[in-house]
Amino acid sequence: MKIDFTKIPVKDIDGKEFKADVHKELGQQLYMQGQTMEECDLGSLIYHTDGPVELTIEQGACVSRWVDRWPYVTRTAVKSLLDH
Repeated sequence: MKIDFTKIPVKDIDGKEFKADVHKELGQQLYMQGQTMEECDLGSLIYHTDGPVELTIEQGACVSRWVDRWPYVTRTAVKSLLDH
């Protein structure tokens, strides 16, 4: 699957959609707090990619587990892209 973490569609409190750029935040968190080399490598890939990232099923599952720690609105926006 391809996900562009620089353009995550999120709706604000007024229902207006905007594109959130979470690639630096997500990449940094995965890299600095990852428990495996694979998580650190994935964090580096996401952090350094300014556009769509090709994820394996395992990498998508890792991102999904990781964003479980995030606030609801951003978490659900990311997970909706992972589910496609």
